[in-house]
Amino acid sequence: MTRILVTGASGFIGRALVNELADKGQTVRAAMRHPADIFPRSVEVVAVSDLTRPVEWRALLKNVETVVHLAGIAHADAAIAEEAYDRVNRLATAELSEAARAMGIRRLILVSSIRGPRRASCSAATTWPDAVRRAC
Repeated sequence: MTRILVTGASGFIGRALVNELADKGQTVRAAMRHPADIFPRSVEVVAVSDLTRPVEWRALLKNVETVVHLAGIAHADAAIAEEAYDRVNRLATAELSEAARAMGIRRLILVSSIRGPRRASCSAATTWPDAVRRAC
């Protein structure tokens, strides 16, 4: 059976998605910063560190066939430093994408916020993996 990793599982979309996948009989690994008992017992809940620091993705990706990446800063305002926004929404995503590729995971679904980086353009996203850069 396909194991699906859902990052940002405790968020608005994440909770609904994890519950729906579990209800459909999918094997789900729900990653969140503060694990809580909010899902059916069939869901494997795992802790993931704050994405403002590098994450060791390999353990989370073990035996996973599909990744749904929902974790990120969704509501950015002037109080959130541009560097933190970039680290969480761009660099952590690129690192996850690269780790998934290295482990042979062929399906990564990214759900992102509407806001893009303030300074960068798509052509400036040279550190993103090719698959992410092509989507710009």
